[in-house]
Amino acid sequence: MKEQHKDERAMVIVEPEDNRAVVGAESSQEVGVIRPVGSAEEVLAAWQQFQDVKRSLLTLDDYQEIQGRARIKKSGWRKIAAAFGISDQILCEERREHGTPGQPGAYFVWEIRSRALAPNGRYVDAVGSCASNERRFAHVDHDVRAVAHTRSKNRAVADLVGGGEVSAEEIEGEMAEALRRAPEPAFGPTYERGGSPPAWRREPASEPSPAAAPIAPPSRDEAASDAQLRNLRAHLQRTRTDEAALCARAGVAALEELTRGAAADLLKELSRQPNAA
Repeated sequence: MKEQHKDERAMVIVEPEDNRAVVGAESSQEVGVIRPVGSAEEVLAAWQQFQDVKRSLLTLDDYQEIQGRARIKKSGWRKIAAAFGISDQILCEERREHGTPGQPGAYFVWEIRSRALAPNGRYVDAVGSCASNERRFAHVDHDVRAVAHTRSKNRAVADLVGGGEVSAEEIEGEMAEALRRAPEPAFGPTYERGGSPPAWRREPASEPSPAAAPIAPPSRDEAASDAQLRNLRAHLQRTRTDEAALCARAGVAALEELTRGAAADLLKELSRQPNAA
C-alpha cells in the first residue's frame, strides 16, 4: 500500500441533494442600498422570537459553561434547527495528513464545509475542522470527522438564524489547541556546560514521597459551590426568572444558603424543564 505523505490529501465532494437554483449577488446588475427585509418592528419581532425559542426550548443540558459563559452545545443547535425548519447538507470534506502516518508527531485534520438551508431558500455555508491531536479520542478515525462536522453544522445554523454564537464544541477545540501549543516549562538542565544551574532550576534532593491520603468526596451538607451558583444564576438570566422566586421555591433566603446537595437537586430538576419563566 502506498504511504500517504505530508502533501497528499484526500478530498470528497458531495453534490447537493436537490437541484434548487441559488441566485448569487453577481447575477443582479442593479446597484443600490442594502435594505432590511422588513420594517424595524418586524425585524425586532423576529429577533425576539428567536430569543423566546431559545429560552423556552433549550434546557440546562443544552448548555456547557466554558470560561465563565454558557455556550450552546450540539443538542441545542439541533433543537434550534428543527424549530426553524432548517435542513443541512455536507458540501465538501477533506482529510489532510501532516507527517508520515504511523510515525511520531504525525496527525491528520478533517475539514468539512456544511450548508444550512432555511425554508425560504436562504442559506449559509460554514467550515469546521478538527485535528486528531487536539485531545485523546476514543475512536480517532470516526470522532475527528464527527467533531469537524458538528462544528461546521453548528456554525452554519448559528449564522443562518443570526445567533452569531460560537458553539461549545468549537470553544473546546480552541482551548485544546492553545494547551497543545503552550511551551513546556523550563525546568530542565538548560544551563551552559561547566556551569551550575540557577537555584530555582536545581532539582531537589530525592526523598521518599509519602503515601497520598485518599481524598474524600465533598459532602452534600457543605455550602453550594461557586460553579453550582453560577449555573443557577445563568438559568435565571436565560429564563428571566426572579432570583427571589427560586429561593422561595428552594426554601432559602438567598442562593448562597443552599447546601451542595440541595443545589445539585435543584439543578437536576431545572435541567428537565424548558427554560421558560
